Amino acid sequence: MKKALIMGLGFIVGIGLLVLWWNQYGTTVLDVSETRLSWLTAALTCAAIALWFQLIRTAHLVDKATAHQLRSAVFLSHGMNVLLPSLLGDAYEVTAIAKQTQTQTRIILLKLIHRFGTTLSALALLMAVALFSSTPNLGFLVLTAGLTLPFVIDRALPRISRWVHVDPIAPLGRSQTAFHTTLAVFQHTISAMGVFFLGVAVNDAVDPTAAAAMLSTADLVTYLPVPLGGVGVNHWGVTAICDMLGRIPVALVALNHAMVVLIGGVSIAIGLATRREAMHNG
Repeated sequence: MKKALIMGLGFIVGIGLLVLWWNQYGTTVLDVSETRLSWLTAALTCAAIALWFQLIRTAHLVDKATAHQLRSAVFLSHGMNVLLPSLLGDAYEVTAIAKQTQTQTRIILLKLIHRFGTTLSALALLMAVALFSSTPNLGFLVLTAGLTLPFVIDRALPRISRWVHVDPIAPLGRSQTAFHTTLAVFQHTISAMGVFFLGVAVNDAVDPTAAAAMLSTADLVTYLPVPLGGVGVNHWGVTAICDMLGRIPVALVALNHAMVVLIGGVSIAIGLATRREAMHNG
């Protein structure tokens, strides 16, 4: 009942914010009259590669399963986090991977907390790159936080282990944490390239740093309890960061959100299609 209430309230808030956003910017979105299919294909390809990298990152953290075996859990988790309120997909992913690998759920949770830290680091680094052009001091603070966060989380793993009542697991170490952070940065840089390509496709291009800021903001919004990729909140958040950087690419804001939701739906379809095989292997 509580989850249903959160979902309902989040959906109402999101749709309300979307209506307000559309009332202010909708006519500009409708002015899009041409789409360059080659650039649109490039944008979708970047999104697919980025999702594949999410799978690779998870497989490197979970020793007992290959990327092929984890497809269902990772894709379903991603789709659920987009279409449903945040973290429901992560909760499913922890349970599904633990069951498939016959590992304690709390140990998988610890590993995915580490992955979460590297994800936040990557988003912070991309945002810092964008902020340096407009507010260098803020950009430096975000950069510093992004560089240190995954190492802080890694060092805290033994303490977090005690909090969740499992035998303490050792930190991955600096080199492994740096490696996983690099994978996360690469994944989200490819996603930002997809945003840039989508802007070119709909004749509403932004510079690469603005695309990085848009990607970071949109991804962070998915951790809020608002379904459909943070509908409404996504629009206003991305609009605000673009306004700070000097120009609001209205059509790109709307269409990028639509692509996020579309990819979330496709991810769920892939996850469901491969779930039977994953359960059999488990």
